[in-house]
Amino acid sequence: MPLDFPNSPTLGQIFNGGGGSWLWDGTKWVSAIASLPQGVEGDVLVFQGTEWTAQRPRYLVSCYVPTLLVANQFLLFHRFPKSVTFPTNFGAYLGLLSEAASGTAATASTVLTIAKAAPVTFTDVGSVTFSGGSSMGAFASSGPVVFAQGDIMRIRAPSTADATLSDVFLTIVGYET
Repeated sequence: MPLDFPNSPTLGQIFNGGGGSWLWDGTKWVSAIASLPQGVEGDVLVFQGTEWTAQRPRYLVSCYVPTLLVANQFLLFHRFPKSVTFPTNFGAYLGLLSEAASGTAATASTVLTIAKAAPVTFTDVGSVTFSGGSSMGAFASSGPVVFAQGDIMRIRAPSTADATLSDVFLTIVGYET
């Protein structure tokens, strides 16, 4: 009995039938199993416009700190349940971008420090800078930042508080490694 494939399929569309899964490659139906990439345990399949790729799952860390920041204030402590890598400058991964903002703009340039502890001694690994007059923060790091399972991420306000920076919120995007 012939398979009843959908009419007008879209690129990357999956069809289940005839005891198997089929993928539309843009010109014909092919075995989905044969055409999918081989990743490692824990990978997720992501359609990248013309093909499927095996990618590491995304990992998000976020926080919100209400009211005016004070000197040396801790904004976040996060202990990692598994190894996570953050791209250079905490850049984008799989369509998500690390973001930092505040409810009230900074009066002067204000730098929040991102540090890593393994297990309890903290080392600076990056920063978030709010320029004077801005309520948007810019991330920086010297390269990819890797946190092993059990490591701790800490985000801390500067030793001199900004007069107006308040209601800070951050979302940092990485991937499981």
